Amino acid sequence: MRWIPIALIAFLSMLPSWAPALDDAEATTRFDEANLAYETEEFEKATQIYHSLIEDGRRSAALYFNLGNAHFQAGATGKAIASYKRALRLQPKHRDSRTNLRIALANLGDAEGADRTPPTHHSFLLQATLNQWTWGFTWPFLALCASLLLHAFAPNLRKRLGGLIGPLAALSLTTGILLGFANAEWDREWGVVHSTQTAARFGPLSESQMAFQLFEAAEVEILDRKDGWVRVITERNESGWAPASSIEIYTDLD
Repeated sequence: MRWIPIALIAFLSMLPSWAPALDDAEATTRFDEANLAYETEEFEKATQIYHSLIEDGRRSAALYFNLGNAHFQAGATGKAIASYKRALRLQPKHRDSRTNLRIALANLGDAEGADRTPPTHHSFLLQATLNQWTWGFTWPFLALCASLLLHAFAPNLRKRLGGLIGPLAALSLTTGILLGFANAEWDREWGVVHSTQTAARFGPLSESQMAFQLFEAAEVEILDRKDGWVRVITERNESGWAPASSIEIYTDLD
């Protein structure tokens, strides 16, 4: 079983390979079938099988990475980008997904109107999962609580603990604030336009006046939903309603 990397045009076979751990023989067989479809350039079939594994709850950065590669080879660059971003939501340090994301964006380099600038919301808060931020706060906080208890009930340790409580309190406060910001950042809903071009309108109706155009791979924040439409805001602070079918929301992992 292999983790199929993206085709860097003619150098696809030169990239490394790896496979996610699947929990049963039937899933492993389907994964191998998807890989074989990819190798024989049946990219649509490969995406369907990868999707079926994901729908069965077998979500992993490796599986989204493979799905992104299949989408990319099938010409669905927007969906490929969304898949790489899903992989990075699950595993922010997934180097191959980050590399292939850059390749996919570069592939749109000459597309008129495409937003090829990495979005500003990809801050260091997204370089760790929310669970990792939570643990980063929990350990110094527990250490602070233990130090306070020992300080109160073990008089012979008070001198030693006196110089430790202050730094632990400062660290707990800092990591707690960062956890709050990280939680707010991870709660935001983001999507990628996968249509070649779609109109954003002033209202959630096809009859509404067009506000601006969205191009494939443009990243948008989702602000609201209504009757098959989503209200989005772009990196340029343009806001409008777009058909939900034209946006691949990559933060919907739960």
